[in-house]
Amino acid sequence: MFAEKIAREQSVAITDEAKASSSAMSAWIDKNLGAKPGKGRRKAGEGRSKSTAAKTAMPTKRARKPKATTASADTTPPLALDQRNSGANTPLRIPYGNKEVAQNLGARYGAGGWYAPPGVDLTAFKSEGWL
Repeated sequence: MFAEKIAREQSVAITDEAKASSSAMSAWIDKNLGAKPGKGRRKAGEGRSKSTAAKTAMPTKRARKPKATTASADTTPPLALDQRNSGANTPLRIPYGNKEVAQNLGARYGAGGWYAPPGVDLTAFKSEGWL
């Protein structure tokens, strides 16, 4: 019973008069509930005094960062093999199932996919159509 729970929390006894009628019990609950609100209970009207202007000033959702536009490898003009091998990793298109062959040719796999590190001969990748 709700009144018994309040009585335990407040360390008070329920009067015989409150036990006798439901209206007296409601009055007893209202009297003892408002004295010391328990966890999770709010008094009526609490939170209504806050201004709604403060809520509307802040956006409700964060905007996503715009995606960076990257030029795809197909739209760039083809470079000579010695230019591709000069100093940066060369991206490769290795088909599934050719892992061992690609690794034997010197290809490595990273977060961005398959690539040929600087210093690896690219002619074998070109002949396979993986460049």
